[in-house]
Amino acid sequence: MEKYLRDLLNDERVSKEIAEDYRYLFVDEYQDCSPIQVKIFDRLSELMKESYWVGDYKQAIYGFRGSDITLPKAVVDRIASGKDGCKMADPLDTSYRSLPDIVNVCNKTFEKTFEGVLKRDAIVLKEKRINESGITSLRYWKLPSATGEKPSAKEHRKAQWEGLARQIAHLIKDEGAQPNEIAVLNRKNQPMNDLAGELKALDIPASREDMPVLEMQAAPLVMALLSLIASDSDSLAKAQIAYMTEENADTRAIIEQRLMYDTEKDKNLRHFLDDVPLVKRMLQLRPMLKQQSLAAQVETMVIELDLYNVVKKIGNVSESVSCLNAIIKAAGAYEQHCIRMALPATASGFKDYLSVAKPAGVGDANGVQLHTFHSSKGLQWKYVILTSLQSKVDDPKECVKSSIYGVKFNYTELPSAENPYPEVYIRVMPWIYGSGSSSVDEEIENTIEESALFKQVKANNLYESNRLMYVGMTRPQDVMILALERPAKNCHELQWLKEIGLESVNPQAESDLLGVGCPFKNDTLSIQQLDAFENFRYKSLDEMLKTNCIPYHQPLCEEDRKYVSPSSLHEKGEMVEHYNICGRMKVGSLGVHTSAEAGDCLHQIYCGIEEHIDDKMYYSGLIDSYGLKHYFVDAPAIRTAWESLVDWLTSEFGSAVKVYHERPFTLLRNGQVLTGSIDLVWQTSEGDVLIDFKSCPMSDEYILNPDSEHYAGWYAGQLHAYTDALEAAGEKVIKRYIYYPVSGMVCEIGK
Repeated sequence: MEKYLRDLLNDERVSKEIAEDYRYLFVDEYQDCSPIQVKIFDRLSELMKESYWVGDYKQAIYGFRGSDITLPKAVVDRIASGKDGCKMADPLDTSYRSLPDIVNVCNKTFEKTFEGVLKRDAIVLKEKRINESGITSLRYWKLPSATGEKPSAKEHRKAQWEGLARQIAHLIKDEGAQPNEIAVLNRKNQPMNDLAGELKALDIPASREDMPVLEMQAAPLVMALLSLIASDSDSLAKAQIAYMTEENADTRAIIEQRLMYDTEKDKNLRHFLDDVPLVKRMLQLRPMLKQQSLAAQVETMVIELDLYNVVKKIGNVSESVSCLNAIIKAAGAYEQHCIRMALPATASGFKDYLSVAKPAGVGDANGVQLHTFHSSKGLQWKYVILTSLQSKVDDPKECVKSSIYGVKFNYTELPSAENPYPEVYIRVMPWIYGSGSSSVDEEIENTIEESALFKQVKANNLYESNRLMYVGMTRPQDVMILALERPAKNCHELQWLKEIGLESVNPQAESDLLGVGCPFKNDTLSIQQLDAFENFRYKSLDEMLKTNCIPYHQPLCEEDRKYVSPSSLHEKGEMVEHYNICGRMKVGSLGVHTSAEAGDCLHQIYCGIEEHIDDKMYYSGLIDSYGLKHYFVDAPAIRTAWESLVDWLTSEFGSAVKVYHERPFTLLRNGQVLTGSIDLVWQTSEGDVLIDFKSCPMSDEYILNPDSEHYAGWYAGQLHAYTDALEAAGEKVIKRYIYYPVSGMVCEIGK
């Protein structure tokens, strides 16, 4: 997308329009730009009257996302040179966030670690705030280790996070801190999951702001319910729901129940576990959901099934609620994506979308904020607890694996003010040791470590680790707490700070742990004090988050719905004429699948044919992906049905000026929002011909009989919506048809 934008900015018409509409360009957090983003902003600045670039070299921490500090620094140097009307503004040299002791320790620490990289006036900040309340701003906690005979690393980690949770409880109980005033920063996500569990044990709410939804404990339940929307006979989904919501429904019990069920000959396997309360309610709700758009399906499912209360029994309460909120939000985004891409929005497709898009939870505004150092950037809290300080950031073996192997880019020379865009080449070094191996051959590793490339990459990694520490230490407003964890062999509790260049650190010191003349207070609770917090409970969220269940009713009347799917407009009209344009297609059994799924599959195949995709494997792969290979047993007949339709339309209306497949629309009508897509629009010079595909395999006697529920005229309401949408867009609709590819019949529906 960025490449397309860059190319678009070189288009004369586009650049002229931008220059006419905008005068100023503001680029914030400039130091985190990737090379292509720099080129985009550089080109935009050429079109503006003035441009302003704001950034801080010390906070460039997104190298893993493709940002590159050398290029932004080169552009800054070019601005500083004063050429081409550029002017460097005075630096922002005052801290308005932190109390004086925090500003002072950051100044003294990073003067040393940035020495030789930045000038002193680019590092040191002035103090603005005054510590009128006499707050002890600099503290440290020594986290406990596991006791007993030869405890495992896992037991040590649990003891540490349990101790940290109780130290946080001490801040809340004895200092009156609110949970959302406290943040804990770590280099990785997983330790924050562990800490969230320990906080939950004390009823302290916690927020994982950037935790992927599918990693949340409530996600499998929602995914299983979505599977039931797609297919009411999905026994695996029913088993998942039973496992997560019913007492004593463990894996063994479910398997045993299935074995017993199989022995009863009069039982239909489709109904296995239908008596599980949540499954039963879902199956009752399903007919109503099938009449709604995907976004409405998800939101209705959550409310009608009372999932906000159901998920409280699954994992962390705030996390589970966050999971539901994020999935509801993602459903809306998925539906809009489908409209833009002219694709059907289905429950199965939404599950795939969640796996690819990986939406994150929105977090609990009232909880302790658990972040990585990276995600904390731009944020601030009253109390900030820094963990991972024992991390070894100067690890040659890890550097070789993560920064040498793979696909990387390199400059032929470093960007400079004179040449900000030097030639770039791609470096590819494949992992040759197999997917099961995590180590590099020793001889090869030694050769790599002696190379100039490795030394440069290693130095860059350390520079970024230094900047990452700067971001973490500048987040607190009132209190910075160093959490000293049990170090690995040959490391100490402040290894990270030592390896980025602060040689003066001494974790064994009584107060001046960093060796820069700034005393930290030892605020560690004794073992007895920690034990006293075992029964501490902050607050139960259950009552605060309790929601009322809207009981299941009959499907809403159309006038009660705000968002309406055209397919739900059940209105009978007149079938004017019918035409048999090709022979009947041979089909097999749908099995557990539905006619709607068969219709979706046909639409996808017809889109491919229209795009001149002639690969038979493509179509057989589509059919297999829908699980319909036992239904569409005569694949060539599908193409024949399409070609017959095109030939018939051409003979009746002439060649199309344009053909639209799955043409999306949104229409406001009588206070309701109709949204969907039109299967096929055959646009001619005279007007539009609408065709809606129906995969119904019923014979003519049902489709042509006005008294039959399968009568073609029952789709008049759907076609009226399509007609209104196109006419509202200024187009003329001349004919409307229902096409049955299986039977080869076209039915004209009157206007």
